[in-house]
Parts: sequence; C-alpha cells; structure tokens
Amino acid sequence: MTMTAMRFIMAGLSFVVLLCSGCGGGSDNEVPSLVEVSGTVTLDGAPLNGATVIFSPQPGTSGTGAMGVTDGSGTYSLKHKSSNPGIEPGKYYVTFSKWAMPDGSPIPEGKTAADVEAKEVIPEKFRTVTELGPKNIAEVKANGDTFNFDLKSK
Repeated sequence: MTMTAMRFIMAGLSFVVLLCSGCGGGSDNEVPSLVEVSGTVTLDGAPLNGATVIFSPQPGTSGTGAMGVTDGSGTYSLKHKSSNPGIEPGKYYVTFSKWAMPDGSPIPEGKTAADVEAKEVIPEKFRTVTELGPKNIAEVKANGDTFNFDLKSK
C-alpha cells in the first residue's frame, strides 16, 4: 500500500470518528426544569381565540422559550419545545400572532395562511420586539405564574 493511499484511509477514518463523536455537550432530548405558565389574552377587552402566544428569552436568560395557543375564552398554557407543558424560569419578551381570512373569519381547516391570503390580526407593535413599540415582558418565577394580556388595537 502506498503512502498516499494510507493517508487517504487515515483521513477517512478520522472523519468517521469525528462524525460519530458529535460536538459534545448535552443531549437534545434532555428536558430542563419547567414551570407552568398560563393566562388570558384579550384584544380591546374581548377574548382572543386562536392567537399564538410566544415567550422568547431576553439576553441573559438561559431558557429556550415556549409558546401556547389561546382557546375561545382567550386562555393559553405554554408548551416547551420538548412538547412538555411549561417554560424555564427567566425573563422573556412576549409576542402574539393570529392569522385570519380577510373578512376576519378563521382560516378553513386544511388550508394555510398563504393558501387563502390571510391577514395578521394582531397589531404590529405586539407581534415583534422593537425599540419603538411597547414590549410585553414576563419574568417567570421558579414556581410558575399567570400572565394576562389586554392588547389594544389602537
């Protein structure tokens, strides 16, 4: 066997070893300690049905965030990305999203927002975290909490 062939084989074996060893660190399957968070969301005082509530970690918070969807009474409960109920304690920005048909009715089952040219119902200032708009901030304590939000369209 030539020296070039030996180097090629060694390089290939090294690549396989690196590939199999991964990058180290914890497993993606590990679920952190989660606490329950729930609440209600209203828009101009009326319960907001079918809105997505998103908790995104602020800088310095080690949590990954969580989200929930409101029901007919505007109530939500957060779910972690692991599909387990709850969120890691910490400080979070809270944003909201809800898509509906142009006439305000729900998107038909089996269709996507893009399929039916749906529109975003929530005012932009509540959909994004910017320096200009008001920021909804939630500090999730170690024993969980309830966060209610009354969004104003104007």
